[in-house]
Amino acid sequence: MNNRTKGVLLSGLVFPGLGQFIQGRNKEGIIFVLAAVLGLIAITYSFVHKAIIILDKLRPQLESGVQLNAHEIIKTAALLPNNLIDTIGPILFIACWLAATVNAFFVSDP
Repeated sequence: MNNRTKGVLLSGLVFPGLGQFIQGRNKEGIIFVLAAVLGLIAITYSFVHKAIIILDKLRPQLESGVQLNAHEIIKTAALLPNNLIDTIGPILFIACWLAATVNAFFVSDP
């Protein structure tokens, strides 16, 4: 398997930027890995932040012993507003994943 194929597979299937490391383009690999990690941090922050808000809204029912069903939890989650991080995190990660995969294919030596 040549470096181009290894790079594309690693960047596309394992983690963005790993293919660049295999191809010896460490600066590009670091940029892609850092961008992907920032995207994952934003996604994780968004999920945790929303989970805390949902728990705070449902706390009175939880403390009173009322059994919650999935419909109530989903309804509470659907009412939460979206903020910029909810959009930026996934877009950053997906863009980084696509860019790293295309970069590993087109910029590498055959």
